[in-house]
Amino acid sequence: LRESLETIRQLDDPANESRSLLALGNTLVEQRRWDEAAAAYDDSLAIARKLGRPHVIGMPLANLGNLDLLRGKPDTGKPMLEEARSLFEQSGFRVYERDCRRMIAKAERILGRPDVALEICRTLLREPNEEVPMVWSALLECAYDYRALGDLEVAARLLGVVSSLWETTSTKAFGVEQQAFDDEVEALKKKMGSEAFETAYALGRRLDSGSWAKLVGLS
Repeated sequence: LRESLETIRQLDDPANESRSLLALGNTLVEQRRWDEAAAAYDDSLAIARKLGRPHVIGMPLANLGNLDLLRGKPDTGKPMLEEARSLFEQSGFRVYERDCRRMIAKAERILGRPDVALEICRTLLREPNEEVPMVWSALLECAYDYRALGDLEVAARLLGVVSSLWETTSTKAFGVEQQAFDDEVEALKKKMGSEAFETAYALGRRLDSGSWAKLVGLS
């Protein structure tokens, strides 16, 4: 990626350079090289601001905001995500706007407001949406919210729902996101006991969309 980036710089193509820096940042995030990832995103954002295109600015902003959440800095991450969401909304980039709201929900949970986070995700799930990744990512956030609220049974069932949805799409959790899922599974096993967790998880895997919608409180 770094070699490709140098080639693009020689071509004097700022839009492509900004995208390449994003890709580099994403790779560094998966390697948990947070400071280097932040530097790549910052460089991407600086170029994007010069280009002045709202959706191009929104991409590195959203990535920087999410990176701050991964680093346990929701106070700085949330404002960046809110700015990115606004830019995507202005540009009509609906999928990215929705994903920013999901990450804002994550920030609210980290800030100790899982009830607020849950309502954001419920709103996302109530909206017409054919993007399976958005559905499972919002449901996964709901699972984390329910655990934070103390409803371990619902959290375990929702993890089962998410694992079932992964089998219907080519877009699944990976890297940092997969590790968070695995950590959640282990945390719930310890709190509930392995047998109780596995029972709830298996039940969640069998739920259809109407059943999980009721479980999450959509109806």
